Amino acid sequence: MQNINNIFESATLKLNLWFISAVMLISIGFSFVIYQTSIDEFKSRFDAIETRLEKNEQFQINPGIIDDIRADQSAKTRTKLATMLFNVNLLLMVVSAIAGHLWARRTLEPIEKLHKSQSKFTSDVSHEFKTPLAVMKAEIEYALCDSSTTKAELKEILESNLEEVERLSNLSTILLKMSNLEVEKIQKSSLNLESTAKDAIKTFSKTDQKRIKIINKNTKCNICGNYETIRELLTILIDNAIKYSKPKTEIDILIHKNINHPMIEVVNIGESIPKDEIEKIFNRFYKVDKSRNKTNEDSYGLGLSLAKKIIDIHNGEISAKQKDEKISFIIKF
Repeated sequence: MQNINNIFESATLKLNLWFISAVMLISIGFSFVIYQTSIDEFKSRFDAIETRLEKNEQFQINPGIIDDIRADQSAKTRTKLATMLFNVNLLLMVVSAIAGHLWARRTLEPIEKLHKSQSKFTSDVSHEFKTPLAVMKAEIEYALCDSSTTKAELKEILESNLEEVERLSNLSTILLKMSNLEVEKIQKSSLNLESTAKDAIKTFSKTDQKRIKIINKNTKCNICGNYETIRELLTILIDNAIKYSKPKTEIDILIHKNINHPMIEVVNIGESIPKDEIEKIFNRFYKVDKSRNKTNEDSYGLGLSLAKKIIDIHNGEISAKQKDEKISFIIKF
């Protein structure tokens, strides 16, 4: 991480130097033009005054004196003009150095944040993969080292390994979906929220389907979106509600409009979540306290992050709120 920080500091310095160089090159060029133009103007005016004096018979001035005055005034003008331009350029260099540093930092800031986010994401993914792989490795080594391992024990080990492989497969699928959303441009069309919600509900077991109730307050609640991703979004929220709700309690899907914005809410009754955790639940790999739900150990903390990614590409908003034991996930298109 230190090397990366050094790279960004070096890049900031280089951008700043290029910016200062460009500004100073332009400034010095203009200064040269101003200096030369001013000197030429001084000569032209002095020549005009000298011509008028020569034509005026009342003033008879020694040409040598005029030359001395010209040289003295020319030297003073050049010195004064050069000093003024030097000070202006020095001030401009200081200002451009400060402005260039701010500009360079502002330019690189999104890239730096993205890199830090990707580094953290890679670290988190590695951690998530490391645990099941370590379990599989330990079980396989045990089976290979113990010659007295029975067929039943080997079967148990294989079943355990299969569960870990399934977890890794699910994790890979989620990560692939998130990656695709970041690089692919999805196709959007008009779709009805109620029918999409019904399709999402069909992916759950019959027992879970009985707990889910759709309350549509606006039958013409249509949006412009991608069907597959919106169904995935609703599936994630419904699955989350099933996992963290109290057994046999109802899960409501409210569909309505707020002014001209279609909205959908997934509401369930479950254990309350501290405010500081509610603000973090859309972060990648963030998991609520395991004591809140026994199924949490199978969660990767990626579902809600994927949901937020989906709603972001639809230029919508997603938030969570709770009142007593009622927890709501609110989507605004």
